[in-house]
Amino acid sequence: AQHFAFIVGRPVAPQPMPSSSATSDPQLEALLRIKSAIDKANHLTDWSRESGAKSGYCWWFGVGCDNNLIVRQLRLFFRTIGVGLQGTLPPASAFVGLEKLMMVIISHQPDINGTIPSDWSQMRLLQFIGLMNNSLTGTLPATWASFSKLTDLHVAGNKLTGQIPDAYKALTALEWLSAQRNQLRGTVPAWLGNL
Repeated sequence: AQHFAFIVGRPVAPQPMPSSSATSDPQLEALLRIKSAIDKANHLTDWSRESGAKSGYCWWFGVGCDNNLIVRQLRLFFRTIGVGLQGTLPPASAFVGLEKLMMVIISHQPDINGTIPSDWSQMRLLQFIGLMNNSLTGTLPATWASFSKLTDLHVAGNKLTGQIPDAYKALTALEWLSAQRNQLRGTVPAWLGNL
C-alpha cells in the first residue's frame, strides 16, 4: 500500500514501488491526449510525459487526484492555469484511462472552439461539467440526457445554438444548469423549475 501525507493541502509524493517492467500509465496517456486536443499553443508547460511519470500528473496544475492517486478532476480555467488554451474539446476516447473522473472544467478559454462532443455521455461518473466562457458552437448534445450522476452543467458564455434538449428532463440528479449568454432559442422548459 502507498501512504502519503498532506501538507498545506498539497500531497507529498509517495515513494515509487520498484517496477519489473516499464508499463504505460493509462491516466498519463489520457491526460496527454487531452492536452494534445486543447493545448495547441503548449500553455500547459508542466504537462509532459517526464513530469507525469510515477503519478506526477497529480501535481500538475488543473489536475485533482484522490488519496489513491486516481484522477478525479480536471479544472482548467483562468484561476488554475490562466488563459491560453487553444483547440477543441476531445472526444470521449481521449479520456479512456480516466474512468473515475467526476469533474471536467475547461472554461474561460476564448480559443477553445468547435462543438461539444456528444460521446462524453459515455463518461458515466461525471457529476460536474463546466464549459463556460469559451467559443463553443453547435447544440447541446441530446445524448447527455443519459448522465445519471450529473449535478452541475455550465455552458454559459459560448456561441451555442438550438434549444435546451427536452430530453434533459431525464437528468434527475441535475441541480444547476447555466446556459445564458449563448444563442439558444425557444422558451425555458417548464421542468427546469424543478431544479
